[in-house]
Amino acid sequence: QGFLDSWKIQKELSKKRSSGELNHDVLLFLEHDPIFTLGVGGNVENILSRNSPVDGEVVPLLRINRGGEVTFHGPGQLIVYAIFDLRNYGKDVHVHCRKLEEIFVKYSCTIGLDVLRKEKKPGLWKDDFKILSLGIGVRRWITMHGVSFNVSPNLEFFKMINPCGFVDEQIGSLE
Repeated sequence: QGFLDSWKIQKELSKKRSSGELNHDVLLFLEHDPIFTLGVGGNVENILSRNSPVDGEVVPLLRINRGGEVTFHGPGQLIVYAIFDLRNYGKDVHVHCRKLEEIFVKYSCTIGLDVLRKEKKPGLWKDDFKILSLGIGVRRWITMHGVSFNVSPNLEFFKMINPCGFVDEQIGSLE
């Protein structure tokens, strides 16, 4: 799924959810072609290179309407976007984020993988390796975007950025 197509779908669903035309929450499960996305306040200096380690082609970069810094999306990642109306969940963005993480905490337990959260850092880690990133956008209590879970991506792409703005962040995968 191309990122731009999924972003368009998210915007359409968000608009319908906000207007009441769509009367239920939606989870989108996707996998993208390689792309870097940068949150609203993200710093382009956290992008170190855009030449793909696979074929040398320039990896697309798109600034989008979510929080957070730069991240990579690509093959081998499970992307889950949540179009939720937080007015039905206490209008609490932080609780929403923790619930998205919790899906993968519970899944990890079922396969015998112990993951952990780090205080004041969204996402999940296995030991010192971040395996799940989180970034959302909220407008009028309707959420967009969500999480990327590294199942088996080419980790060389993460060496092209300071993931989530952290210079020393180590990225890992389920594989």
